[in-house]
Amino acid sequence: MRAESQADTARSKLFLKSEISKLIDEWREVTELRDTMRFEVDKRDEFGQFILTGSGVPPT
Repeated sequence: MRAESQADTARSKLFLKSEISKLIDEWREVTELRDTMRFEVDKRDEFGQFILTGSGVPPT
């Protein structure tokens, strides 16, 4: 894993760490955030942790 990618993953973990719900727009564009968020959802096993929004067409 690149050092830059490791730093992105660390920032994603820090961003998602709080207990309050988060609204995240265009979440599919940030791979590290998406992967970290999926892990957090599985780990916490609670509804309403993240509100994900974005355009209807996935980025190419």
